[in-house]
Amino acid sequence: MLRGLLMAGGGVQLLVCAAMAAPVAPTLRMYSQQLEVEYATADDAGRASVDVAPVYDGRDWAFSARWDDCSLNSLQMRQHMAKFGLKGTFYLTQNNAKNNFGPEYCKELMQDGFSIGGHTMTHPKLPELDAGKIWWELCANRVGREDDTETPLNSLAFSYGQFRSDKPEAFLMISEAVRRTGYHHCVYADFVRNNPNLAPGEFSTGCQVVPGDKVVDAQKFQADLEKPVSRSPEAYRKWSHCIFLGVHAWQAGEEWNKLDAVFQTISGKPEWWYCNQTEWAAYARQVTCSELKAEPAEAAAVARRYALSRPVPGDLGTATPLTCVIGKANVKGVKLDGQTVPFETRGAAVVVNLPHGQGQALPQRIGHIEVPTAAQALADSLECADFPGLKGLLVADPAQQKLSLTLDAPTACELRNVHIRFRLPLQYEPGIVIKTLDSVKAGAPQTVDIALPAPKPEPFWSEGPQYWVAEIDFTGPTGAGRLFVTRLVP
Repeated sequence: MLRGLLMAGGGVQLLVCAAMAAPVAPTLRMYSQQLEVEYATADDAGRASVDVAPVYDGRDWAFSARWDDCSLNSLQMRQHMAKFGLKGTFYLTQNNAKNNFGPEYCKELMQDGFSIGGHTMTHPKLPELDAGKIWWELCANRVGREDDTETPLNSLAFSYGQFRSDKPEAFLMISEAVRRTGYHHCVYADFVRNNPNLAPGEFSTGCQVVPGDKVVDAQKFQADLEKPVSRSPEAYRKWSHCIFLGVHAWQAGEEWNKLDAVFQTISGKPEWWYCNQTEWAAYARQVTCSELKAEPAEAAAVARRYALSRPVPGDLGTATPLTCVIGKANVKGVKLDGQTVPFETRGAAVVVNLPHGQGQALPQRIGHIEVPTAAQALADSLECADFPGLKGLLVADPAQQKLSLTLDAPTACELRNVHIRFRLPLQYEPGIVIKTLDSVKAGAPQTVDIALPAPKPEPFWSEGPQYWVAEIDFTGPTGAGRLFVTRLVP
């Protein structure tokens, strides 16, 4: 994680970055801001240090929760947590045939600052599946739940907690599927910490403490919580600054009262940032991938400028601010892109939370077009319910090593700043291909072709159905939007 030190003095340009962690992912979109700090004196400016805090708002810990599976009991769990000011994330499989767990269910779960995470489509044991089914289970689940919630998903929990087996290729396939699906956080610390298929810092995770799925054991919970909080905090912080509850909302009767008593003991701690897993993942991703450079300055200057490069909110999952801690100096004012930003003096340090820039909005609406298997022309495709009049067609021709995406914008709705990620089946490497367009003109269908990479030689990569995904971010008349165009070939 990023804990580098930026010395403001001397006009020397130093870099705060995660050099020891993963490089910025090639599919991650970055943008720039300028931070300006006015110090009390030139001496203050010369000795000032700027740290990027490992936890939002300079807190000691992020505290969250994860609850798995589609269950009506989850609605009750949200209510019990919310009354104590706690937040968390519900990891959902696909909706059922009775529509009990669709968009309205998600909307209820997301009240009070909760969020939705990915699980799988049908809750299988992933290591028992072939490559095509692994890819579809993970990616189709993220596509469907983003469509249901109108929000990006960045965090994953494996069904049954399984991602390894006696077959070495299973762990390899699952790891690669998770990477190219678009997640960058997993609740299973062992998947993140002991995975040679991931770059260091590529994924974030946390330390899980379990109060009890059916029978609440408060004494064991407190003992487990003490390990990261008071007994060995620095050892745990080497790999995560997040602690979270879990795993299933299976409580009933008196167990809810016992759970309330546990929640009361962990609520209202000013040194903790109470967040959902989506927020934590977005913050941790910023810490790993952001860069902060001091710009040259005269030694007598009291104002110093710093160039900040950070990921766009749509790739993070949410627009969580980035926290800087300024030490060894008296601060008179802080501006970001010319706008005054509030700061707080805490002892010898100054804490400032840097919001994302104007125009860096999350998708306000997310839609999905699932192209019928037999469709070969735009007329065979479906119109997107979330963006009336918008149509899309995805056609794969592996024999010719080509994948084609056709978009037809509504007659009165041009799409601008179009950013397309083609997420390919597992036999292809690279697994994500990016194309950008200035616009898709209204009423004028436009086709984007990409060349498919040569398939991997090992036969297990090509087994099973082929799931093709185009993820399109754009700006429309009502703001930022996202459209998935997918096609499943059995």
